[in-house]
Amino acid sequence: MKNTTLSKNKPIIEDVKISKEKLEKFNSITKHSQYKHRVIRHYSGGNCVICADIPSRKIIEDLEGYGQRIEYYCDRCFTKWIVS
Repeated sequence: MKNTTLSKNKPIIEDVKISKEKLEKFNSITKHSQYKHRVIRHYSGGNCVICADIPSRKIIEDLEGYGQRIEYYCDRCFTKWIVS
């Protein structure tokens, strides 16, 4: 059986493109809103997997025939946890 935890291939790193209108909608929602995470997922595809903030990077990892793992990261968490 294949190991599906990690792939031998390098993951693909893409920028998450969010329009100005969507960013204004994010900024209009307060930090204490119960709908904040739902709105972020709806407009950007997902939340940062570490801090649940607005993502700026998407990492796509191939699981060798079993599908893909897609994770979203904000700039702060990407530089702190992935780049370093």
